[in-house]
Amino acid sequence: MTSANFSEDAERTLIGAILRGSDMSAEILQAVPARSFYAARHQEIWEDASKIVAAGVRSDIVTLSDALSRAGRLEAVGGPAYLMDLVDEHVSDARLDGCVKLVREYAVIRSAGAEAAKIVAAVNAGEDASEIVTAFVRAAGDLAMEAEGRRRRPESCAAVADEILTNTPPKCLKTGFAYIDEFTRISPENFIVIGARPGSGKSSLALGLALAASRAGNRVLFNCLEMSTVEMTESMMAHEAKIALDRIISRNLDKDEMESCRKAIVAGANIVFSPQKTMPELVAKCRSMKANGGIDLVITDFIQKMNNPKSENRTQEVGSISRAHKELAMDFQIPVIALSQLSRAGDGVEPTLKDLRESGDLEQDANAVYFIWRTANRPFRRGFRIAKDRGGAGTPALEIGFEGHFVRFDPDHYDQIGGEK
Repeated sequence: MTSANFSEDAERTLIGAILRGSDMSAEILQAVPARSFYAARHQEIWEDASKIVAAGVRSDIVTLSDALSRAGRLEAVGGPAYLMDLVDEHVSDARLDGCVKLVREYAVIRSAGAEAAKIVAAVNAGEDASEIVTAFVRAAGDLAMEAEGRRRRPESCAAVADEILTNTPPKCLKTGFAYIDEFTRISPENFIVIGARPGSGKSSLALGLALAASRAGNRVLFNCLEMSTVEMTESMMAHEAKIALDRIISRNLDKDEMESCRKAIVAGANIVFSPQKTMPELVAKCRSMKANGGIDLVITDFIQKMNNPKSENRTQEVGSISRAHKELAMDFQIPVIALSQLSRAGDGVEPTLKDLRESGDLEQDANAVYFIWRTANRPFRRGFRIAKDRGGAGTPALEIGFEGHFVRFDPDHYDQIGGEK
């Protein structure tokens, strides 16, 4: 039976394949989550089948009946007679893909209807516009994930262990900077904070990270709130072509330099410079990029420039924006990097975690915190330290090369200027 929002025949066919011990059982259990089924008893049967397969046992009518019986739920799903009826729902394995597609599509339709009803209810109740937009964007993202057939992260330890043991390691972001890549790993879902006082070069480091990701074929959203798109493009030319930024700004370039600047743009072909001042705007932009070619990295320069009008004070505001960046990394399963301004007090001195301005939430939310600072009487050098790293031991204080006129850091050379603290 097929109605406007579910297909009982397709659901019965998939469960029948599991009960017969089809060779495709593991594949279709992975492709269709239990929540995609309309009938509650079909969800229960599917959940038990998934647990059986996750435990390394073949799922069929014998193992499923036993599991349901021991849980006291066999009669609730229809008893042995209903399971035997499902076994008779026989189709060739070649037709199972069509049933998988049908069950998932109807699940998306039902979810879309439910989310639309929530949005309409919020509008009718006169809720705040920003909250409605945030809810809408989040719902749209969840629906897009369902429509693409992407699986949500597993919740049980057994399912997580199965993913760890059977899948390849997550792809880590290579930064191109020896003093980062040698000491740490930037993994999907990581939230990285780069803290520095004004004029220390944090935007230059962020631009270098974006360009390294772009050269590797990753699509980058650079949420540039500190500079305009024109200024960022000029900086990118200076960085790649190694032409002084002031000459590019004044357009004082010869023919060869102009050609070098044009070639420099190729390195940044996968970078989108786009200012998004609120988290709903940033999430919406990420959704748009994901739907149109994908998104692999987000960089915000800098986090204190963003705002959340619902917060009562600045500390709460920065805290909520910090948590939202962490959620963004987890929801999109990509690294998210946020630059943070430190106070000018103590310029020339190595910062500490307590120097993160206006919110301790930045430290708590971040998987890693990098610091950059000016070093005394050395304009072409900067101090660098990974002060916090959940995935490693961090670094001692390092001295790295800085070419401010080229808006770039030396990616290869560094010297240790202090031991572990």
